[in-house]
Amino acid sequence: MATVQGFKGIAKELLSQLNARFDYVFDDKHARFDCIHLISTALDPNLLVFLTDEMKRAIERNLNLCTQWVFGVSQLFLNIF
Repeated sequence: MATVQGFKGIAKELLSQLNARFDYVFDDKHARFDCIHLISTALDPNLLVFLTDEMKRAIERNLNLCTQWVFGVSQLFLNIF
């Protein structure tokens, strides 16, 4: 890892590292995409407001894949969105 100078550089590097670490949660094109986290967030009304439109679209695009473990959840999501 390169040396980072100043607070702005540290913040940029930290953001870059966090994005790389959690990309599989938010990016449905990621090789290890696992939308269980997005589903869990969508099911909690307190956290649903934090999902971006892109995250909601990722759930919709992968709804069958994401809901194989729970019977009937796809209908629930169709009613939420």
